Order: sequence, then C-alpha cells, then structure tokens
Amino acid sequence: MYRKLLVSAIVIALTAGGASALAAAPQAAETAPQAAEQAPGAAKPPQAAEPKPSSAERAPDAADGKVHKQRKECDKDREAREMARLQYVARYFGLPVEGKTKEQLREDIRKAKAANKDKWEELKKELRKKHLEKLRNNASRS
Repeated sequence: MYRKLLVSAIVIALTAGGASALAAAPQAAETAPQAAEQAPGAAKPPQAAEPKPSSAERAPDAADGKVHKQRKECDKDREAREMARLQYVARYFGLPVEGKTKEQLREDIRKAKAANKDKWEELKKELRKKHLEKLRNNASRS
C-alpha cells in the first residue's frame, strides 16, 4: 500500500513539477500514511501480522470439560490402538504383555527383533499381507 502511494506520489510529482518535486517525494511518502488514515473510505494501512494462537489458546478447555471432548476421546482411542499393536507384536515373539507399559513393550520388542531377525521379517510379511487384504476389501466395497 505504501509502495503504491509512493509510486503515485512520484508520478504526480514528475508530471506536475519536474525534478524539483522528486526531491519532495520522500516527504510525501512519510505523510501518505497520515493522509490515508484521514481520508474516509480509504484503505487502511496494513497492521503488523499477529502470530496465530495455538489451538489450546483459541479454545481452551471450559470449566465443565466439554470443549475438546472429541479430541480427548480420539487420543484415548489412539493410545488403545497403539497398545494393541505393541501387544500383538510382543505375543508374536512370545513375550509376556500383562502389566507392561508401552515403553517396556517397545524395549522388549527391540531386543526380540535384534535377536530374531528372521522372525521379524516373517512378521513384516504377515502384516503387509493383512494390510493389502484390507485395502483390497475396502477397494471392492467402493
């Protein structure tokens, strides 16, 4: 906006008064924002862009806890799915799963994976096969 005002001031100055008006152009650029503020219906100068607030700042949890309820449920579902996947892999390797946290299961699976590389490759093939079968079933329904 300011650039347009400056360019238009220079053009007007050059057409009206010649080179002597060119020296006055920087002053016109300084007063242009003031003139734009005073003119009714004129475009307002751009404001400094404020950073966007995070989702927590935009809609913080209400006192009753109903805001973001769906998100909390989704996080619980994600945690449950992740735990089920880890337990499936641990059972595949014959590891005990009862009473273990995700971190403990991950560590046990890493150790079992390093010890039984062939079994790990078989598991990956089995999981890929299941995934492809699921994709085919979904594609045939569409």
